[in-house]
Amino acid sequence: MATRASSAQTRRLFTAIGAGITGGVVANTFACMEIAEEEILVAKKKWPTKKLEIDGVFKFACPTEPLRGKAEQVYQHHIRELIDRARRMGSGTFSFYAKPATKAEVLCIILNTSLRSPLNHEHVRLAQALWSEIMPDKPIDNTGNHDPVETSWTEEASALLSDLRRRFKQDRGV
Repeated sequence: MATRASSAQTRRLFTAIGAGITGGVVANTFACMEIAEEEILVAKKKWPTKKLEIDGVFKFACPTEPLRGKAEQVYQHHIRELIDRARRMGSGTFSFYAKPATKAEVLCIILNTSLRSPLNHEHVRLAQALWSEIMPDKPIDNTGNHDPVETSWTEEASALLSDLRRRFKQDRGV
């Protein structure tokens, strides 16, 4: 009787055979699935009365374009935010609330944009604040920059984040 391979086993297989770009995408997707499964289990233990809502997050867990190939810590923050939305909003309305970009998605979009053109001061400050929240164990290297790193949330950063979340709505495939 054949047994079903775990996502970790499948990811190791794709990595081991060096399946090229497609294999890298598949391996990354399986790694993200593992993170989502772990975060969902932790959340269901923390909020047992919200198990149904939290379970519903998994169908939205496929990494969106901005998150593909990014650090697992970024994806983990993304899933935690989706879980928090589901927990607060309830299962009936969650699909509507899943669409605005998460903080992790906004950060990745800003960073990807910065590779193509310079960011204005407000976007730099928002990216710094998001980075500090999402990657607290990896401080920003400010060597050679005369401007201080802005890691606190300002009213301006919150307003810009709300605007970017709406503008960067994500199709989560559902």
